[in-house]
Amino acid sequence: MAMPVLARQPTVLLLKREPRVPVEAETLNPAGLASKTRHEMERTPIVVGNAPEPAGDYFEVHPGEPGHVVLEGDLTRFKGIGAGMEGGTLWVRGRVGANAGSGMRSGLLAVEGDAGDWLGAQMTGGRILVAGNAGNYVGAGYRGYRSGMKGGTILVAGSVRHWAGARMRRGLIAVGRDGGDLLGHGMLAGTLLVCGKAGLRAGGMMRRGSIILLQDTDLLPSFRYDCQFEPPFWPLLCRSLEAEGFNLPKSLQAGIFSRYSGDINELGKGEILVWSGHG
Repeated sequence: MAMPVLARQPTVLLLKREPRVPVEAETLNPAGLASKTRHEMERTPIVVGNAPEPAGDYFEVHPGEPGHVVLEGDLTRFKGIGAGMEGGTLWVRGRVGANAGSGMRSGLLAVEGDAGDWLGAQMTGGRILVAGNAGNYVGAGYRGYRSGMKGGTILVAGSVRHWAGARMRRGLIAVGRDGGDLLGHGMLAGTLLVCGKAGLRAGGMMRRGSIILLQDTDLLPSFRYDCQFEPPFWPLLCRSLEAEGFNLPKSLQAGIFSRYSGDINELGKGEILVWSGHG
């Protein structure tokens, strides 16, 4: 997946020391760092373990254009990168931990490496691009909440693990490679595309929405076969993804899909579309 072009002179935070314990790093976002001096950025608090510490203890800070931030290094232990973003661009040159982009409202979060669990959980807008793989619960809802993501776009070039799109209400999730088990579990609306292999029980308990699978898979018996057709939205979706740098093979950008409706144990108005080949 092609990544977008960076601002000419973004603010850069270069990791100089890895923490020994997990870090809550929601403050390291374009809004939280905007219009701050280098000293103020270095004093921005992050929660290391259970105690606040200044970001400058872990990052070398290079101020730049407001609204555009680059984080560089292995940020696997940093949770909540880009959480609650309301605009701007946050670019990660490395891996990120759990909850990246969760509750995001606007802006762009781009990750050149892998992402942890709960990527884009309960986001309502904006775009998340991941060049590597992502963990469990991509775009899902946290436990105790009725719905997951309510808008926005999540594009993962690699594979995702289990429960991607669980209880999602709106928006788009596209996965370039394989998806784990329980894709779109309890889905309420929105679109989930998986280009590679799908795991077990895709669409279980979904009420509405669309799951698009580009490889054949065994579906739950609570999905009823309806027909084969050429979805009129499919070429439009392919062009939209291509504009985002998420390129599908030309051979898959047209063809016949088998439509299954379900989960009939629930409302039964969801659909799973399985690419069946060229007509």
